[in-house]
Amino acid sequence: MIYDTRHDVRKHFGRNLAILLHSRGMSQSDLARALFKRKQKTRYRYFGAQQVNHWINGRCLAKPETREKIARILGVKADDLIQETLSPKGVHAVLLPNGKWHLRVDAIVPGEIVTRVKIALRSERQ
Repeated sequence: MIYDTRHDVRKHFGRNLAILLHSRGMSQSDLARALFKRKQKTRYRYFGAQQVNHWINGRCLAKPETREKIARILGVKADDLIQETLSPKGVHAVLLPNGKWHLRVDAIVPGEIVTRVKIALRSERQ
């Protein structure tokens, strides 16, 4: 995958991280505690939570070794964290550890497709 700028990578990482945290019921503080256990005992005890917030907002990108730790904590591959997951039609899908998908669609589509998707989702929930 080719990115136009480093900003794109930060943006994709932040968006994917936010979606994965939400889908697992984790807060930014939960991830910070899991990542920065030693740092929270120092005078910079809030560094971890602030750092996670910077990643999610696209201000900076986690180092490769930190992305590996995050991936292990969230149960995904490190490369999945930085991939652009939006297709040209605006479909965003992330595979969850339980085998289900977190799906978001931002596209203009015909009404019959909307109806089919609604029926499929309704039957899945029953």
